[in-house]
Amino acid sequence: MYAYWSTKQPIPTTPCLKQKDCIQWFLVFDSDGDTAIRFKTLIRDCSYIIAEMIAENGFTLTEDLKIDVYRNF
Repeated sequence: MYAYWSTKQPIPTTPCLKQKDCIQWFLVFDSDGDTAIRFKTLIRDCSYIIAEMIAENGFTLTEDLKIDVYRNF
């Protein structure tokens, strides 16, 4: 599975997060600089990992993709 937003961002020069085996989904910049959600098997060397994506009930990717972010402190 792969969903993205056409953002055309420059890939940062700082090191990205490392992929963890226990995480299924990642928010990344792809090789085109687009912001994307990728399943762990679709992470490539050119994928710049921005964040680990965790959902209590899993993810459903649709055409009208939207991410809501909640922070607990």
